[in-house]
Amino acid sequence: MRSFAIDDPAYPAPLRRLPRPPAAVCIEGALPALQVRVAVFGSRTPTHDALAFARTLASAVTQSGGVVVSGLGYGIEAAAQRGAIGAGAPSLVVHATGSDHLFPADQTDLARQLRDAGSASLWPFPPPLRALRCNFRARNGVVVALADVVVIVQAGVGSASRDAARWARQLGRPLWVVPPAPWAIEGFEGSLDELNRGALPLLSPGQFLVALGLTPGTASPERPVRRENHNENMVLSCLGSCPLHVDQIVEQTGLTTGEVATALLTLSMEDVLVEASAGCFRLPVKHPAT
Repeated sequence: MRSFAIDDPAYPAPLRRLPRPPAAVCIEGALPALQVRVAVFGSRTPTHDALAFARTLASAVTQSGGVVVSGLGYGIEAAAQRGAIGAGAPSLVVHATGSDHLFPADQTDLARQLRDAGSASLWPFPPPLRALRCNFRARNGVVVALADVVVIVQAGVGSASRDAARWARQLGRPLWVVPPAPWAIEGFEGSLDELNRGALPLLSPGQFLVALGLTPGTASPERPVRRENHNENMVLSCLGSCPLHVDQIVEQTGLTTGEVATALLTLSMEDVLVEASAGCFRLPVKHPAT
């Protein structure tokens, strides 16, 4: 885990667009680069169908080469993270506490599974800070700032997800909202209001992926089995279907050039990754059977 002050060149640049960017952030793992980042929000007490859709959507996004950005909250957020885990792809987790706390406190198993999958975690608050109600608006802003597009799966009356919609409008991020079935409006009042305000209707994962320029099910990197060597896992966690130069890998992992070079040599010799061009590496890409 590393801490980056706002004047550090490695500080996530999108966060500087916030009205009040975090003075410093703690990051564990490597932030995904050159991939479409999809922020997923929704009710903590969703319907069964909304829960299943969130998981399916997150799986489809990751299998198509995108990255899910969300928190660890109950309901939709946890479902999206589990969808990414089920697809065998890392996600990005943004916490609402300092790095020495977990919220919700009983999400330790999910947090462990995400670490095992190579997901990155970001804490925009100082380490002593516990979860406070006022933290979540700031955390939602960080999630939206880090994303390319925002999705609300379900939002009821007064839902905190509406806050994410306001951030999307403020930061100029496209906002997609899943419409409810006509016979199941209860619990989706906020979703309907956002659609009436001009949010794009997300009718199916396939439609959404095509709109983002992703090919459903074809751009998913072949995720290797987690390795015992820490440096190799760090290198793998920042690689996807898009090639990264060695210098970018060094910057994202925080490892030295020598440590990265050693890990890349081992992984290349074992065909775990592909050298796309001189000094640029990516994961192998699997294609669906025809």
